[in-house]
Amino acid sequence: AASIGTTGGDLSAERPADFFTVDLHDPSIAGASIDDLLPAIVFSLARTAVRDVFVGGEQIVEDGRHRQRAEIVERFAALQKRLWV
Repeated sequence: AASIGTTGGDLSAERPADFFTVDLHDPSIAGASIDDLLPAIVFSLARTAVRDVFVGGEQIVEDGRHRQRAEIVERFAALQKRLWV
């Protein structure tokens, strides 16, 4: 955060956090050395490797599944029906 002139960079109860966790055993980054891990995550990470996502301190994805997945799929299917009918 400091490198771009903003506050942040720590995890504490008073500060909301945006972060995600990665399955380090996912084939998309398997074998990456510690020195190559960040570039592997940025350029090669498959979505199957994303395990958990927090936005503003709130968990959005848990164990690879969006918490509102059912609603999203339902709304998308309804949109598809409207577009194709």
